[in-house]
Amino acid sequence: MILEDLSPLPLAVVSPVVAIVIHVFYEDVFVEILEQLKNSDALPMKLYVTTTPENEKGIQKLLVSQPCDFLLRVVENRGRDVLPFMKIMPDVIGAGHQFLVKIHTKKSLHRNNGKEWRRDMFSSLIGGSATVNAIRFLGDNPHIGILGPAGHLVSMGYFFGCNKARVTHFASRMGVEPGELSGLSFVAGSMFVARVDALVPLLNLAISASDFEPELGQVDGTLAHAIERLFSVSVYSVNLSTTCADNVALTKYGFARARLAGRLGIILSFLSRRFATRLSPQFKDRIRKGFELLGIKL
Repeated sequence: MILEDLSPLPLAVVSPVVAIVIHVFYEDVFVEILEQLKNSDALPMKLYVTTTPENEKGIQKLLVSQPCDFLLRVVENRGRDVLPFMKIMPDVIGAGHQFLVKIHTKKSLHRNNGKEWRRDMFSSLIGGSATVNAIRFLGDNPHIGILGPAGHLVSMGYFFGCNKARVTHFASRMGVEPGELSGLSFVAGSMFVARVDALVPLLNLAISASDFEPELGQVDGTLAHAIERLFSVSVYSVNLSTTCADNVALTKYGFARARLAGRLGIILSFLSRRFATRLSPQFKDRIRKGFELLGIKL
């Protein structure tokens, strides 16, 4: 069990320090993140970092060489950035942080534009005045629970992908009816600034590590993909909203394709893995070209 019975934080213990929650799988991208944080406008922050055992020594070395207070936790490579986030959240909540920034070392190697995707999100969340502006925005707009990067807020109804059943199940446990979900939006890529209290309903579901699938390079349909959407459901369940800087929920997203493409990606991924030794070179080439039509490079 990850978390249970987490109540909203009493005002008396709220910390003015912003929690920067980072899951590190790629050390080189973590170096990018630290460089951007170093160039951020003055803001009290503490880094909450998760990484895998093989990366621990390298990440520890990088952390001790930077100026911010930090906490490092080692986790297994499971649940993408989502399970590590849920595992370290008790530390964030226990320290009394009111706001957090959630980022991770996204590379999306299955896509041609993964680097562009990552850097576009980073530029809106960390570095320069981005974090200060985001925290100020949340402070001035108490009805907002999650603020995502501009251009990365997408319509739930158009981008359920293969996750609708799971999203509906967990949403109902947070008191959100199925009919309400299509009208919501979520931040694609799971990088955002948020009120800590707005995520407590999701954390209270007590989802366990064993509920997450082993890492097999899946492009959709895992529990981590469902929770990517459930962050905004958690916010909605406490009568708050999810938005981004331009307040536009996209039905066409430059870094993904809606509905049919998501399903085709799952089918092509299955075929390429399940029948890899039995497919003819010509059919493998057709699979490769199918992926490329979805913007996915094998």
